[in-house]
Amino acid sequence: GRGVCQDVVPSNSPVGAQFPFSGIDDR
Repeated sequence: GRGVCQDVVPSNSPVGAQFPFSGIDDR
């Protein structure tokens, strides 16, 4: 959860409930 500004859709993926954004390589 670094809050990286990328072109992603918030809460639009199976992991949207866990991560605020999808498509971010947050490891």
